[in-house]
Amino acid sequence: MLDKKILIIDFEDSFTFNISEVLFHETDNFSVVHFEHFFSNLDSILREGLVKTIILGPGPGHPDEYSRYFPFIKKIISDKKIFVMGICLGHQIVSRILGFDIIYSKNPYHGESYEICYKSQNILVQRYNSLAVKNNINWKEGYILVKEEEVLILKSDMLLTMQFHPESIGTSHRSIFFEEVFL
Repeated sequence: MLDKKILIIDFEDSFTFNISEVLFHETDNFSVVHFEHFFSNLDSILREGLVKTIILGPGPGHPDEYSRYFPFIKKIISDKKIFVMGICLGHQIVSRILGFDIIYSKNPYHGESYEICYKSQNILVQRYNSLAVKNNINWKEGYILVKEEEVLILKSDMLLTMQFHPESIGTSHRSIFFEEVFL
């Protein structure tokens, strides 16, 4: 039987290539798909049942600029058979759909390392963002990491989103964030 595939949704961001590079070292069973093509073919992609992980990649702009795709992303999140990872813009889009507000960050980060604790490890993560997810709802589904009132990580059984770039060379322990993608 064919292994299920990992799809990286490209929101026209150069970091998509870095995500591909991380995956390439673990598997060749992934594809990069432009976001407009992906969402226009979502029903047939889901019907085929060959996708195990969808990575909503980083990209330019405010998540509300992609609001016409929110119903599709909500459908994927509620599917519970597909693991969803959101990176930077992907994190903001998923967070917006879940009810969080998106605000301008009090401390914009552009290529800066930032220390967090995740899975009991101190990790340097690379941040590139001027927008932030505001901690304004009571997240009860799993793990949430909040720093300076900004949500940096949302985690539940089939979801992991991050307001930083786990694929960046500036992130230590990159593999810890991609573990579930390969399960």
